[in-house]
Amino acid sequence: MSTIEEIAREAGVSIITVSRVLRYGSSYKRPTFARRAAKIQAIAERLNYRPNASARAIRTGRFNCLALLLGDEFYLPAELMGGLYRATLKYNIHLAIASLHHKSLLNHGEAPKVLRELMADGVLINSNVAASDSEHYAALDHFHVPFMTMNFKREYEAVYPDDFAGAKWLTEQLIARGHRDIAYVITMSKGLEHYSVKDREAGYHAAMLAAGLTPRVHSATTLPAGTSRQEFLRAVLAPRDRPTAVVTYSASTAGPVYATALRLGLDVPRDLSVVTFDNRLYEYADRPLSTILIPWEQVAFDSIEMMLAKVADREGMLPARAVSYKQELPGETCAPPPPRRKTMR
Repeated sequence: MSTIEEIAREAGVSIITVSRVLRYGSSYKRPTFARRAAKIQAIAERLNYRPNASARAIRTGRFNCLALLLGDEFYLPAELMGGLYRATLKYNIHLAIASLHHKSLLNHGEAPKVLRELMADGVLINSNVAASDSEHYAALDHFHVPFMTMNFKREYEAVYPDDFAGAKWLTEQLIARGHRDIAYVITMSKGLEHYSVKDREAGYHAAMLAAGLTPRVHSATTLPAGTSRQEFLRAVLAPRDRPTAVVTYSASTAGPVYATALRLGLDVPRDLSVVTFDNRLYEYADRPLSTILIPWEQVAFDSIEMMLAKVADREGMLPARAVSYKQELPGETCAPPPPRRKTMR
């Protein structure tokens, strides 16, 4: 592996010039300098030059590295992880991943190496438990490393999907298609402390009230003892008071709703529209669920950008960013409602 001195000798320039070119790339505007920079970069590539990270850290006081801290309870979808990878490429930084039980933060000796030895310039927290407990934030201050949260709702230094606005828009799409009997269904029995559970329901609720409609929320948390999920969903879709459309928390709820509709002899979406939130389009019965896609790519880029801004200015408090959903609804399980059923007198 070559050194800066070797590159400078072959290019016929000073070590300082080589260092500047390798640090700032081909950002030189004057043609003469641009040609010289291109020549230096070509020599560095041919000689397989790699910068000395340790030397750079000593010189700049930074590792050019962020840590992703995962607690014992976290959610890290592939779409978010892929976005973080692409963001690190864009900003030419490294991402170290560390796992930590949320109680271990209070015991500095059990903290991961990336924190104990300050091998990262900042920490991205993706841990529901740690993020919900201010005591753990105070423990992180012990390490003198800037930190922020992803996918958790706080007033400052947090990046998360705007689930309230996403649910409101999703419900408004059903209303615009003519639906008036719209239910909100969630079959989760665990993990209900996450902000998205309340925000999606609240967004649905706000859209229904704004349109003068009555919200109909069905949550598995209210199931009587001994009631199965299938019995719960059959009650939701009971013929006497069946909704024409269902907004579901995620595909893990939308799939069972779809299955229950088929068992009851319903056609989706002719008799019942089913819409949901998720990371990607899932197919059920050879039909992709109509899904508003969670904006993980933008969450990743905004998280890296905020973390770098926090590293640059450790004193200031940065306001949280609620990342907007794209107002698109791909999939094939959403349609206008069926003709109104005649009521018997």
